[in-house]
Amino acid sequence: MGQIIMHIDVNSAFLSWTAAYEKQMGIKRD
Repeated sequence: MGQIIMHIDVNSAFLSWTAAYEKQMGIKRD
């Protein structure tokens, strides 16, 4: 169970980092 929660947490952090990076690079996401 702990592993699943950690995976979700890491995935969420990765998605928000990716969104911030794309925003910085001027890439528009739908």
